[in-house]
Amino acid sequence: GKARAQYLLGQMIENGKGTAADQAGALEWYSKAADQGYVTAEAVVGAFYFKGVAVKQDTAEAVKWFKKAAGKGEPTSALALFNIYAYGNGVTQDYAEAAKWVRIAADKEVPAAEAALGTLYLNGLGVSEDNEEGLKWIRKASEHGLPQAQHLLGLAYLNGQAVKQDTAEAVKWISKAAEQGYADAQADLGSLYYSGTGVRQDDAEAAKWLLKAAEQGNADAQEAIGTLYFTGSGVKEDYAEAARWFTKAA
Repeated sequence: GKARAQYLLGQMIENGKGTAADQAGALEWYSKAADQGYVTAEAVVGAFYFKGVAVKQDTAEAVKWFKKAAGKGEPTSALALFNIYAYGNGVTQDYAEAAKWVRIAADKEVPAAEAALGTLYLNGLGVSEDNEEGLKWIRKASEHGLPQAQHLLGLAYLNGQAVKQDTAEAVKWISKAAEQGYADAQADLGSLYYSGTGVRQDDAEAAKWLLKAAEQGNADAQEAIGTLYFTGSGVKEDYAEAARWFTKAA
């Protein structure tokens, strides 16, 4: 039969389109398409085995299918293989293998893969340590909107890591991540406003960002916002509120 038709039939059965939803039935059709080398089906079958959906969880079988798909440039499988090898998830941890696969997804401009490859270069994991190459990939992920990467890029500018130190550029990237709700970036942005680093010192703006991070459970921000309530900096002095945040941070 036609592999694409088999794959689409699997999708319809999985999602209950025109029929009752049936994961096992879906896997049967996905497997037929995958056996014919249909790349998207190979990726999906890998995911079914990896998650243990409608079949016994089997990392080795998942890896087999992910490798078939990733070898043809399919990025979600390549990223899955990165996570499996980087974290030793059901296999022996192997950063060189992780780097090999994540590069496929990074070359396809998948932001999480770009950031992952950048982090491997920055830390010399599975590749030779290379701060410039690492930052190149972190920058790509940042420009593609990934908040974790934007935060990392901001910190690189703040600390002069592989780039010339530039506090204004640091604030720009940390702000982008903070505005996307990334708690660590919100905490750092609050600290930058509090100290007046790269921005005009502003206690109220510091409190605003520290509070956002604190509400997401960032312990550093919880302690910092507690201190602002205790001293009445940027917020109305409030010992009860200070105690509440110190308790959370403790």
